[in-house]
Amino acid sequence: MNWKKGGLWIIIFFTVKGTLSTLLIITGAKYFNLSYMQIVVLVLVLLLISLTGRKFLHRHKQTSKEK
Repeated sequence: MNWKKGGLWIIIFFTVKGTLSTLLIITGAKYFNLSYMQIVVLVLVLLLISLTGRKFLHRHKQTSKEK
């Protein structure tokens, strides 16, 4: 993808997505009265789920290209 055409939109998308995710985590933590360590564990679990999903998606793309 050309940087001038799509790069800026990708940066904006991930910035907005990260901001919304952070706000959801913080407001959820306040609502459920989570401690600092529980918030850290929650963030780590969400990161682990995201990384696992990306690996499966990458593996799926490779198998579909081989076919």
